[in-house]
Amino acid sequence: MLFSGFGPRAVIAAFDGGEITSDAGGLLLRETAKRLDLFPRMAACFKDHRDPGRVRHPLADLLAQRVTGIALGYEDLTDHDTLHHDPLLKLMATPKARGADRPAPLAGSSTLGRVERSFEDSDHRYHKITAQPNRLQDLYVDLFTESHDSPPKCIDPDKRCSEHHLSGSKMH
Repeated sequence: MLFSGFGPRAVIAAFDGGEITSDAGGLLLRETAKRLDLFPRMAACFKDHRDPGRVRHPLADLLAQRVTGIALGYEDLTDHDTLHHDPLLKLMATPKARGADRPAPLAGSSTLGRVERSFEDSDHRYHKITAQPNRLQDLYVDLFTESHDSPPKCIDPDKRCSEHHLSGSKMH
C-alpha cells in the first residue's frame, strides 16, 4: 500500500521487515491530518516565542507528535522518550530540508512538556510557547463545519436545536 511520501522518500506499507512500528494505523491519522492541514492550523493557535534559529522541532511537529501519540494510546509524556525513534511517529513531522533522506528523531518528553505547560496561568516569562484557547475553540468549530457540505445552522451537543434558536446566520 502506498501512502503520501515524506519529502523524497516513499511511504509504503509492506510486511517484509525493515524499520517496524506496531502503530501503522497512525498512517490513516497522518493522511487525515494532512488533508485538513490540521497541525499547521493548530500551531497558529499558539504563540511561539522560541528563538527561530535554535528551534529543532517546529510547533506543528510537536503538536502532531503529541496528538498522534495520545490518539495511539500513549498518554504519558515519558512515553515519547522512547517513541521519538518510532518510524511511524517520525513520519508525522515535517520533512527536513537540506536533503535529509530519513526523518530525524522527534522531541523527547521535556520538549513536549513545553506545549503541555502552555495552557498554565503561571508566570509567562519562562513559557516560550503560549496557548490561545479561544483560537483553538474556533478552529474546532471550523473543522466541524468544514466537514459538512453546508454549515449547520445550529450546533447543539444535546440535539435540541430548533428554528427558534436561530438568529440570522449565527450558530448557537
